[in-house]
Amino acid sequence: MVSIYILARLEIFKDFTDQEIQKVIYCSTEEFYPEDTVILEESKHSKDLYVIVEGRVAVEMKIPTSVDQQKVERISVINAEHLFGELAFIEGTPRSAQIRTIEKVKLLVINEKKAHELFKEDPALGFKMMRNLAIIVCDRLRNINFMWRNILSDIS
Repeated sequence: MVSIYILARLEIFKDFTDQEIQKVIYCSTEEFYPEDTVILEESKHSKDLYVIVEGRVAVEMKIPTSVDQQKVERISVINAEHLFGELAFIEGTPRSAQIRTIEKVKLLVINEKKAHELFKEDPALGFKMMRNLAIIVCDRLRNINFMWRNILSDIS
């Protein structure tokens, strides 16, 4: 299983004690995927949270090209020590993008049902996790806002 010391460095576990990280590990599984493997499909229902321990993944979205055709475009890359699946984990909605491995990947997959049960048993831990997820989502939104500002300034 993934080392507590590796996980303690990650933003999702900021301000967690080793004991709290261990509790989250008990709600998780370790998964391995080879290069060029789809881990999550866009629009599918699943609610688990994925922490990249090793490797990189591509975030891909289906882009309509005509009335009945579409292509898949890479919109982002997520590196080791970051996560994906946070929107479905928080709000339970279908996946908004497809995730494909760029290279071999090792993941810590946090089971949504087990984690939310843990949050009921240990509200302080749940607060820390959701606060850290909110910070991560805010940072991503801020980066998207800057990206759009730059795109719009180039057009003007």
